Amino acid sequence: RGDTEAQRAYDRCIHGKVIFHINGKTISDESNDWCVSASAYRFLHTLFEDHISNETIDQMIPCCGHMLIPSDDLRRVSICGCPNGIDFDVRHEDDFVLIETVDGERFKVPYAVYKKAVIAFAMQVDDFYRQGPIRKFESDEDKDGFVAFANEWHSLLCRARNSRDEKIEPLPCSYFGDYDMYWEHQLQSVSKEGILLKDGRLISFSECIQNFDREYGKTDSKCVGERDITQSTFTFYTSPKPVVLMFQKKGWLIERLKKNNTRQRFHNLQKQLLAYGYKTYDMS
Repeated sequence: RGDTEAQRAYDRCIHGKVIFHINGKTISDESNDWCVSASAYRFLHTLFEDHISNETIDQMIPCCGHMLIPSDDLRRVSICGCPNGIDFDVRHEDDFVLIETVDGERFKVPYAVYKKAVIAFAMQVDDFYRQGPIRKFESDEDKDGFVAFANEWHSLLCRARNSRDEKIEPLPCSYFGDYDMYWEHQLQSVSKEGILLKDGRLISFSECIQNFDREYGKTDSKCVGERDITQSTFTFYTSPKPVVLMFQKKGWLIERLKKNNTRQRFHNLQKQLLAYGYKTYDMS
């Protein structure tokens, strides 16, 4: 939503078309816009639990989902909106999923087929978030709600794909729009302990690992951050905010002719981290 990228940065949900056909029946078509992010979130939940339409006000395909209410630990979220939307029952029966519409039509789908379609839908939403503008927030409450959504979203998607953390990376820290940024010329040195910046700040690798392990329930992951060659950035899991280290391009001719160009300097830092036994997620 919004006419400019700056306006869209404050929108925490995604709106668009949700196309849902099953055995020749059209449940949702292109005639309306819905809250795509909340819908994908609800579909992910139905991979693990039933959804009974008359037992909840949460529609499977809601009109809106602008109110994100976080749990105290920011691990789960409740998504609220207006009462408009499309709803139907989703029940599990052995290796099948039973779907019943409000007008009484029933469909039986193999769970594996349903799961594949839900994951494909969710991955489209996940890709859209990652490619969109860095989110900004008008209040701490708004930020907490979105962080809780991102945390539960990542947990559900990993669980759906039977993955712990190797196949699906967490949403990047810099995605939340609350970080400290440094340019590469502000880097002083790299050691086993961390990255020393010219202003005296130390990016402590042990702190980064602890923050990652605490966030994702790991132990001794050796993960200190994320890297994105398309943005020429490293993002380190520091506290209280992540640190983004950005490599600055010098112009297309210099980049093509110079041996120690931006890509090479970027990979040199990556090699240094690997040499000390640390890893970063590739967000490219």
